[in-house]
Amino acid sequence: MPPGSLQDEAMADDHQQREQRARSTAAQAVAAAQRGDDEAVYRLMARYAEDQPGGLADVRLVVSTLLRESGVMAIGLGEAVGTTNGLEVQIHDEQGDQVPIDAAEPPLRTAARALLAYTHGDHQTAETHLEIAFTMASPDQLTAIVLHSVHWTAEFVAQCDRLGVALSDWMVVD
Repeated sequence: MPPGSLQDEAMADDHQQREQRARSTAAQAVAAAQRGDDEAVYRLMARYAEDQPGGLADVRLVVSTLLRESGVMAIGLGEAVGTTNGLEVQIHDEQGDQVPIDAAEPPLRTAARALLAYTHGDHQTAETHLEIAFTMASPDQLTAIVLHSVHWTAEFVAQCDRLGVALSDWMVVD
């Protein structure tokens, strides 16, 4: 074996485990949101951030996972109905009122742009947007980014269910 290959293999295994934990947490968060239990989403994500060695970077991985999967679902929904022109990303303020994307706080607006980039298959731009959003967000703004990402994904799941669009296996929580 070449030098470093065991280390490379261990790093790959660690990455796969982090991705699996992120998918599992994302699916649980979406299931809680579908039940209308934002408090459970908040507790789940807070516990996840505390339990993971990467902390905020692992929370960002969950958000990335949610938005990437939302992009996949948006594409599937577009194929089912024949267009993605009707794709709408809703942003809500602290009172629950919908606000235009340009009126949203910059970190949340940037997260919405990440979702749109994923929907258009531009993963590099999406990841750059998420990096910016997580770098400039206050703790309250990070909470809003996480909750919106979960809710956007939950809405895509509901639309996929209504139209018979298949979901990724990991999105299904028993």
